[in-house]
Amino acid sequence: ASRAPSFCAGENLPSLNSKLAGIGAGQQLTVHVGGVGNVPFNATAVCANVTVTGTTANGYLTVYPGGTRPVISDVNWSAGQTVPNMVVGTLPSSGSGTLTIYNYAGSTDVIVDVMGWYVPVSSTSPSG
Repeated sequence: ASRAPSFCAGENLPSLNSKLAGIGAGQQLTVHVGGVGNVPFNATAVCANVTVTGTTANGYLTVYPGGTRPVISDVNWSAGQTVPNMVVGTLPSSGSGTLTIYNYAGSTDVIVDVMGWYVPVSSTSPSG
């Protein structure tokens, strides 16, 4: 399911949604970041502050480009905590510009604040 979490209005990124996106245990949401605000369509990854709040159980989030979910955690918390973490999220090679966010346990609201991005090195860029 594609849902729109909040984006902080920093670095000229628009506030796309005034509400937080909630995600339940064992669920995932898809966040579109490529081509949003100043993030270019050809971005291969983004640096984002991912925050959980309103957590109902001890848990973790995994941020990944979709497909097979890796066995990693990007944000960890205990029930009742609000926790941010800086994440470098790889975007899919398909060019969809999306991140997939998986929640392990309980429910939580998620805020994604994109701070920067990576783009392919141009073959015409100067070397040195």
